[in-house]
Amino acid sequence: MAPNNFKADSEKVTYITINAIDSLGHSFTQGGYDIKIYNSLEQEFDAIDNEDGTYYITYTPERLPIYQSSLDIIFGFTIDGVPANGTATLTILGDEDQDGVNDLIDDCPGTSPGYDVDENGCADYQKDSDGDGVTDDLDQCPDTPMFEEIYIPPGAFTDDISSNIYLPETDLDEPMDTIVDEHGCSASQRDTDEDGIADLYDNCPETPNPLQLDSDFDGIGDECDTDNPYPEVDTSPIIFVERPENGTVIGVVKAEDPDGETVSFTLAAGPLDEILSIDSITGELKVENGALLTLNNFNGVLLK
Repeated sequence: MAPNNFKADSEKVTYITINAIDSLGHSFTQGGYDIKIYNSLEQEFDAIDNEDGTYYITYTPERLPIYQSSLDIIFGFTIDGVPANGTATLTILGDEDQDGVNDLIDDCPGTSPGYDVDENGCADYQKDSDGDGVTDDLDQCPDTPMFEEIYIPPGAFTDDISSNIYLPETDLDEPMDTIVDEHGCSASQRDTDEDGIADLYDNCPETPNPLQLDSDFDGIGDECDTDNPYPEVDTSPIIFVERPENGTVIGVVKAEDPDGETVSFTLAAGPLDEILSIDSITGELKVENGALLTLNNFNGVLLK
């Protein structure tokens, strides 16, 4: 007889088999004996004769009480009413939370019914594989690093880099403990605007700026930089005369951007865009259709 370790649940069946051999160790090839199998629980069973020298019973043990982690059941047998010397032990393993993992090796003994568990008896809602404080069933970023190197854009405030991460006033170049949101994602894993740049390194974390353009080099990307002062305009006198000759330069518009960005010039739509043109780079105003410009009242404005 050779039973082994077994998790009992009142449904699983184990087979206990006896193989008859003679005094020389040869297996019998036919049956015919009256074999009964009994155990230490004072249970007795009539063995089924396979008529080939083997006999067996099926045994369905009851689930162990919740306070008991294992139970050894010793089986013996009789041949035609005569007790035999051979015995075998069947070890019944307890499983209090009925998750299929024995209590002796179950790291999560209180698993709720219906959850799939790993080899340690733990369901996802009981595990935190990356140690970030968010259980695996809720964690959308399962490989959160323990520490993060903090990137500080030029000119950025140290308490408002991105993703509401607070940076201390000292040791800014040192790794700091990772801070995650309710989804278990850290700043180096989050990409709020889904532009392919993690929030921790994104100069516009809430506005797509995939090229990370930052024309004024203030650490805030062009797509979300609201602190852009208007260019400073310095316009020379613009002199209108009646029917000026086409090609005549009548003035220059000059402007300089405090952030150093390139300034270009265009004429707003209106009556003058039929008469004048402006050089987008130099700001020179040039006559294109001087015949339309007279000293009469033009578009509500008296031209002098």
